Amino acid sequence: MMRKLVIIGYGAAGFAALIRANELGIKPVLIGYGPLGGTCINVGCVPSKTILRIGGELYNYVSKVLGHEHYPEFMEIFAREREVVNELRRLKYEDVLAKYDVELVKGKAYFTSSSTVKVNGKVIEARRFIIATGASPKILEIPGLKEVGYWTNIEALNPDRKVDSLVIIGGRAQALEFAQMYRRLGVDVAIVQRSPTLIPDWEPELALEAQRMLEDEGVLVITNAKVLRLVKVQVRS
Repeated sequence: MMRKLVIIGYGAAGFAALIRANELGIKPVLIGYGPLGGTCINVGCVPSKTILRIGGELYNYVSKVLGHEHYPEFMEIFAREREVVNELRRLKYEDVLAKYDVELVKGKAYFTSSSTVKVNGKVIEARRFIIATGASPKILEIPGLKEVGYWTNIEALNPDRKVDSLVIIGGRAQALEFAQMYRRLGVDVAIVQRSPTLIPDWEPELALEAQRMLEDEGVLVITNAKVLRLVKVQVRS
């Protein structure tokens, strides 16, 4: 059966396309992989801002009032973040989806021709396609990276253990966000940035002020540095 429209990706953009399609009288096929809602609700703005609010602003304020550093329980913060994510996913995506005329297919879509995709072994044919798959982390090709191990934003927002220290390679907006987040959770944090300043696309005055603020909180900022190799070493206590 030839469908009128297939939307690949069920994050914010996919849902916007779904709603508009219904307004035009079209029942689309909505294909997605992973948790409903895409990046923002699951591993982007919602969890990061939740942790910054609870672990950052509130506990940071308490520390200033008490006159000494006071950190939240590490894993409890992330458990609370997941509660917020799950609730907002239900309200903003699962409940919304139930109100629209749509055929939902969960799985990875692969184009097999200009008019067909295959999902879970099933071929779906359509006149039009909207690709709304968002973005994924770019893994740098640094010698030793795979051997040492690394986190992307996904693991950093869903850690499986408490960490005592963290090195962030790169110094743009997301790096600064994670640096402040983890520092305010009591973690030793260092940022390594290859350009002369952090957030190099911004005005230099803002970049320098951002660096000053992070350093005042105890973040080690290293600029003009290129990471050549990563090596795992045994640290003796």
